[in-house]
Amino acid sequence: MKERHLGCKLEPSKILRKTHKSWEQLRRHDPDVEISEDPTENLFVSNSSVLCGVSLEELEEIFYPFDEKATFTVFPNKRQIVLILPTGAVVEDQLVPKDLVLVENYITEEEEKDLLDLIFQQEDAKPLKHRAVIHYGYEFDYSRNAAVKPTKPIPPLINQLIDKLVADSHVTYTPDQVTINVYEPGQGIPSHYDTHSAFEDPIVCVSLCSDIVMEFKDGANSARIASVLLKRRSLCLLQGEARYRWKHGIVNRKHDIHPITHRVVPRQLRVSVTLRKIRKEPCQCPFKEFCDWDREVTLRKIRNEPCQCPFKEFCDWDREGEMSVPSDNKSALRIEGQYVNDVYENIAAHFDETRISGWTAVKK
Repeated sequence: MKERHLGCKLEPSKILRKTHKSWEQLRRHDPDVEISEDPTENLFVSNSSVLCGVSLEELEEIFYPFDEKATFTVFPNKRQIVLILPTGAVVEDQLVPKDLVLVENYITEEEEKDLLDLIFQQEDAKPLKHRAVIHYGYEFDYSRNAAVKPTKPIPPLINQLIDKLVADSHVTYTPDQVTINVYEPGQGIPSHYDTHSAFEDPIVCVSLCSDIVMEFKDGANSARIASVLLKRRSLCLLQGEARYRWKHGIVNRKHDIHPITHRVVPRQLRVSVTLRKIRKEPCQCPFKEFCDWDREVTLRKIRNEPCQCPFKEFCDWDREGEMSVPSDNKSALRIEGQYVNDVYENIAAHFDETRISGWTAVKK
């Protein structure tokens, strides 16, 4: 192996490749960014996060001698790209999904303690891959992303919290399904929508024990990612666009990057209390492109009217009791183009970063 010493120069071709890759990373965060080969007031540092073995304190030690009042902005992606702005530069406001409501200190420390005592007395918590869960009212079915099976009743202490939510006009209904998640440091939950057809709006979440950074992803623009701090004892209302259009989740890791200070914050034990209302009527949200309730097909089935669309191979209406398979070569090519060719075209730009290991079948 060729020995390389700290501070030695890289080959020009390798520098060019690394620079081009960094440019592409930055453009994915901000397609409108202008990149200059000449020095500017803004400095972009890629591969500079704690995941790469670099802390914000180390970056400050390097760059503060040039401007001790420089502002650091951390982009929330896997490698936490850092943008260093000059003194006096205006930093854009933190991205927050529309209609998301956060209420700090919604419950008192005493109320938090009572809830935790209740939760940790339970012996029937179900272990999932990344967390433990407890259900009240209705059991959440993770295979269907819905709650239909009744389970043990909601405890009086949580009913007091529900009464407070109603009295404060945070909800116009009485929640009848409660899910409690217990997260050890390093655990999280995959990015997801709370099923439109299963629950009313809003979804209510109360955080206990510690702060956490929740990641929101815009369903209409995957480049828009909002890192939102959910503080201990705070209330989070997922409603409107934030509930129907944005996915939300918690990354599996043992630290968070504070979205305001950009400091590394070690995670601690966290408990969330999520309250929902089972939906009894069809979802009528305006976000049809993200909704799982197929209004037109459902209405036809209710009226027992068969679908007459020309796209038989994609239709869920079983016309002749046969499987919906391509009826000719032209249809097969169209399916291949949509579900194979188009997919690879869309992921080609980031394939080398998001696919970090070879496929077993390909290796064989």
